[in-house]
Amino acid sequence: GKDTVFLYDSHIEGVEEDLPRQAKKIMAIPAIELSKKELHPRVFNVLIMGAVIKATGVVSEEEAKKAIEKRLGYKFAQDPKLRELNYRALERGMELVAQAG
Repeated sequence: GKDTVFLYDSHIEGVEEDLPRQAKKIMAIPAIELSKKELHPRVFNVLIMGAVIKATGVVSEEEAKKAIEKRLGYKFAQDPKLRELNYRALERGMELVAQAG
């Protein structure tokens, strides 16, 4: 509907024709490239999560970090650098939307 937020990767070409015209917000963000170059391909989904959170305001950054912690805490215990990487990905996703908006 008209409250829809539509996010897609700016890397994907030729999608302009298929974008939902009635969406409230349509944003292209360089998520794939950014997670590869700046972070790690594995945190691509967390970057997207950050973007969605910022675009929709559905949960706060704090709540998102708590959810990541709950889900991946056991991995962070083994490798604390992973926490930093995931949090950074979340923040970068949020920043991308803030810049695009």
